[in-house]
Amino acid sequence: MPYPSKMNKYFLLICFVFFFFSCGEGNSESPCSIDYEGVLIYENLADNVIIPAYQDLQIAMTDLNETTEKFFDDPTVEHLEAMRTATSNAYILWQYAEPYQFGPAESVYLKDVMNNFPININLVEMNIANDVLASSGPGHYDQGFPALDALFWGDSNEEQIIETLTFNGSGAVTYESYIKDIIDRMFEAVNTVSAEWQSTYRTTFINNDGTAAGSSLSLIVNAINQHFEFTKRDRLGIPSGALTLDIPNPDKVEGRNSGLSTELLAASMEASKRFYKGMNDAGIDDYLAASGALKNEILLSTSITENYDQMLSEINALNDPLQEVIEFQPEKILSIYALTANQVVQMKTDMPSVLCVSITYIDNPSDSD
Repeated sequence: MPYPSKMNKYFLLICFVFFFFSCGEGNSESPCSIDYEGVLIYENLADNVIIPAYQDLQIAMTDLNETTEKFFDDPTVEHLEAMRTATSNAYILWQYAEPYQFGPAESVYLKDVMNNFPININLVEMNIANDVLASSGPGHYDQGFPALDALFWGDSNEEQIIETLTFNGSGAVTYESYIKDIIDRMFEAVNTVSAEWQSTYRTTFINNDGTAAGSSLSLIVNAINQHFEFTKRDRLGIPSGALTLDIPNPDKVEGRNSGLSTELLAASMEASKRFYKGMNDAGIDDYLAASGALKNEILLSTSITENYDQMLSEINALNDPLQEVIEFQPEKILSIYALTANQVVQMKTDMPSVLCVSITYIDNPSDSD
């Protein structure tokens, strides 16, 4: 029999298998036909999750800006502590705004301005010594909350930190001007994103229906996955050693100097869950539930929620900063990491398949580990 005929048979067989598994036995409807109004999700996320997260962050950034001004006007231990408290509050609230890296946030490189970690403190010191302010644009590790975390807490006592921060030297760039420039950029970026969401982008987001790349459903599915994988990889995998040949890197945790690492991880995971569930109102979980998709004989939507709850339970049970847990109780971090790996399969493979949405962001080689 001629070779082309074999190819035709194979092609027909592949088409049949694809049709069978896509549509399901006895199901004549399109696998993308889910009886749920996506606009309910978009409205709820915009009004009750995303915009409030940016508004809360705006208030916290205002407080950070004011306490920083007070410290440099009167550099006392009391004002240092107030500046640290304002930084901690804003850093935690940032976690709840971080997942939404699309639309206005994407246009101002918000995540790069706010939270590229771990900080390259040597680069920060070199910048100041060479009269250079922090970098702008993506891919730089000399700015944002990680820089403030390193500079406001450091490895010294309060008096030494105050002495360092108030040292003027002979250059044009001082610690004061460097820090104020960082905070000004953060403040401006957050205000820009918040204002755009409240003015024009909310309407754009709500009306952007469909499943194609660039639709609001696609933006949501991609953003929640990208944020979750960032948490899995950078907040857990690299510091714990799970992604570095079992060699732990406790110095690479987020918020290392301030000791906020565990609180930041908990807030990040809670933010991801809120994104998924729409703060227990209309969310992607409802869309998945309406599809009837199953995972291990229960609804996929329920399986994802239960995994979130288990991860949060284990994170909230940690009583020490992550760097100490990694050093003395590594099994606890690795247990949480294993749960995140399972969640990636459900959210990045199962969920997009059910919703007929493609993952469009650039993958990381370690994301499937």
